[in-house]
Amino acid sequence: MRGLLLSMALLTSAVAHAQTADLLGGNDGPQDKPIAGYYEFAGPRQVTDELDTAGRSLVAWRYVTLDSDVISLMAAGEAGHRETYRLDGGREYLFQAACDRMCDDIDLEVSDEGKVVLARDSSEAAWPAVSFTPPASGRYTVRVWLTRCAADYCYAGFRGYGRVP
Repeated sequence: MRGLLLSMALLTSAVAHAQTADLLGGNDGPQDKPIAGYYEFAGPRQVTDELDTAGRSLVAWRYVTLDSDVISLMAAGEAGHRETYRLDGGREYLFQAACDRMCDDIDLEVSDEGKVVLARDSSEAAWPAVSFTPPASGRYTVRVWLTRCAADYCYAGFRGYGRVP
């Protein structure tokens, strides 16, 4: 029942946003972008849900989450988002990326301090993953970027895992 009430509240809020946008001249018809208030909430939530789904089995393989999810609004063809981590040499890591429902191709790579790419998943996938064992302890950068997005901008992000020794 609580879920039904929450769904009704979100739907009512989305309708109110749409009506307000109509009154202010913000809706230009069917080619409109998603309602700003709804998409700003739903886009990141969709990415988190995709990462949760993709990462469920990793617990059984003794992986633990490194940090918070990194989620950004980006456009296809741009440089994407980079995040630097201090990783332990010889420990296995896995990075998984996901995007919202407006995109279907996202890429992911890990590079060292010299910007040499050490691992990459550039397949046509909405859930790329890179398994990586650093040769030495140090700072490594994870980059995620959109290759294909049906909208001007899509939410995309990644989550890092480290394997428990």
